[in-house]
Amino acid sequence: QFLFSFASVILCMYTARKYVHKSLFESSTKELIVAVYIFCTIHGGVLAVLQMLHLASRYTASIPCDAQIIKKLCILRMIATSSVPGFCILQAGITAQRFQSTFNYSYLAQQITARVCIMFYSAIFGFVAFHREPLDGFSPYCRSL
Repeated sequence: QFLFSFASVILCMYTARKYVHKSLFESSTKELIVAVYIFCTIHGGVLAVLQMLHLASRYTASIPCDAQIIKKLCILRMIATSSVPGFCILQAGITAQRFQSTFNYSYLAQQITARVCIMFYSAIFGFVAFHREPLDGFSPYCRSL
């Protein structure tokens, strides 16, 4: 999983750099596409870091029951597992923006739609992921949402 996560980060960065600036989309659509690339990159990076931490914890423990990590590091796991619904919200944002573009809505309306979708995802993600999570002590493994 670490290798796939690392490869995902590399591929997202490569395709974003190579192809996004060459696309014919309006800048508000590009904002949403860049946000998708950012979320994919963060998702892959967080999973890679989390797997490294779990491996380090597992192989440095004297007995398997000692393989515990700090609960605050479990935030990484929560970010990775709960970021997937954000892609649906971003897809809805791209669809709404394309609708507005097709029917000649103003550029300002298109930018507002794109940014509201990105903000909506961030707010919902923060609430769902962290509102009931105690971050004290240690945990043998990170629970997923």
